[in-house]
Amino acid sequence: MSVRKKTDRLARRIVERIQDGTADHTMVTNMLDSLVKNRDKRIAQLERRNKPRVFTMTQKIITGALRDCIRNHGPITKEWIGSAAKRIYINCIRVDEQKLAEEQKDTVQNG
Repeated sequence: MSVRKKTDRLARRIVERIQDGTADHTMVTNMLDSLVKNRDKRIAQLERRNKPRVFTMTQKIITGALRDCIRNHGPITKEWIGSAAKRIYINCIRVDEQKLAEEQKDTVQNG
């Protein structure tokens, strides 16, 4: 339901209560508070939903290895689970070797 519909419905309920003579300031304040709380809750939900996903380096390594396995063998089944595990392991080693090479390179340049 859109905010406009909710505010229109709230305004209509307040006018009805005023016409009935049953409206008091606490009732109106409570109705407005509930509208604001619902709006704030909805905004928070939308912010969480639209938040970009941030992957760690490990997640990127595993995701890349699984994509590579799927690209080469199709869906990962019991037959190909070993291949997927091997690809993940190899990618982790490759990244570790690259980091080590970069550290050695930095040490040689700075040392």
